[in-house]
Amino acid sequence: LYIDFIKKLSIIFPQSYQFNLTDYEAETRAFLQDSHNRLWTASKSNYIQIFAPDGSLVGYLSKQGNITKEKQAFFNGVYSILEDKEGNIWLGTKDIGLFQLKSTGVSQKIGVNQKARENHYSIHHFEHQPNDPYSLSSNSIYTIFQDSRNNIWVGCYGGGLNLLTQTKDGKTYPCILWICGGAWLMMDKSAHNLYLSRLASDGFVVASVEYRTSNQGPYPMPLQDVKAAIRYLKAHADRFRINKEQIGVMGESAGGYLTCMAALDNDPALDVGEYLEESSKVQAACPWYPPTDLSAFPCESAEKCASSAESLLLGFNSMLNKEMAYQSSPVSKVTKDAPPFMIIHGNCDQVVPYVQSETLYVLLEENGCDVTLLILDGADHADIQFFQDEVWNRIAEFFREKLK
Repeated sequence: LYIDFIKKLSIIFPQSYQFNLTDYEAETRAFLQDSHNRLWTASKSNYIQIFAPDGSLVGYLSKQGNITKEKQAFFNGVYSILEDKEGNIWLGTKDIGLFQLKSTGVSQKIGVNQKARENHYSIHHFEHQPNDPYSLSSNSIYTIFQDSRNNIWVGCYGGGLNLLTQTKDGKTYPCILWICGGAWLMMDKSAHNLYLSRLASDGFVVASVEYRTSNQGPYPMPLQDVKAAIRYLKAHADRFRINKEQIGVMGESAGGYLTCMAALDNDPALDVGEYLEESSKVQAACPWYPPTDLSAFPCESAEKCASSAESLLLGFNSMLNKEMAYQSSPVSKVTKDAPPFMIIHGNCDQVVPYVQSETLYVLLEENGCDVTLLILDGADHADIQFFQDEVWNRIAEFFREKLK
């Protein structure tokens, strides 16, 4: 047993190591072994040195992106280094943001090992911009990571986690705008992000809109906010890689109502605010358990109806003003020009009666529109059945077919 134990030790510790001091001036802050087996080191003295596999110095990285034998300092405070799957080098600094190095040098094959020599990089600088919410959240970068989908994640000191995506070909994608529910009284635009991310994995850009609730302003203010979000996305289509001719809307309950109205009501008066040069029209709609006729909601009395969610949305008693409530409902906006619809509703809904979706479906069908009614048997309002794989596969299939 003693001999076997010694043998095991010899397997675990078979090597001796030789240590070479590479930086005589300051401690190393970050290091990386790149795909060519070169060692990159970033020191407190602001030098980035590159060493060959045999330990010899290849050179120093200059601010111009050159690897030179001449001793030159790079930008200060590099704390993290990453090489992505395309061979780009990312450098995170303490105070001045993020640098991406793209090789523009000539690669040489040297011998059978096909060692590569890179002598120049183009430098792209990313930093926090106070007036741009889509810039880095902080200029102090402490970690960089690339996930299995090739996205770059950047962790910032005091600024949270940032997600960068890269494109080589300028490709654009269809966009789905999610509109959350909450009886028009409360909302959380982050609701269902985990499930919505599945649509992003399926090749869609997914955005979630925040809109004014009833206590902030009555209809049509929430719809104006949704339409403003659509115009914003179209105005910034290049930034978000969106095909502005392929915009879909989807929402649940109160958000389902706004989904229907955004798709059906193209009154120019609803477009207020910025980016008015862009259209708020959409090409597909997928409302979940939507209120479609606000004049037809059951109420015990006019007094109780005054405090109902639909009356608070409209700013008047929907039971006492049925015609006005009807005119503010999706069922009053149906025309033959409606975009494709897929309506999803449970037939045991105790909050928004299933007949609300059925009524809209019949009207759309009578007008010759492209419409599907997906009935979830036995499902209540916001039931767990809506989050089955089969349902989300149908949603992705619908938008994939209609947004093309």
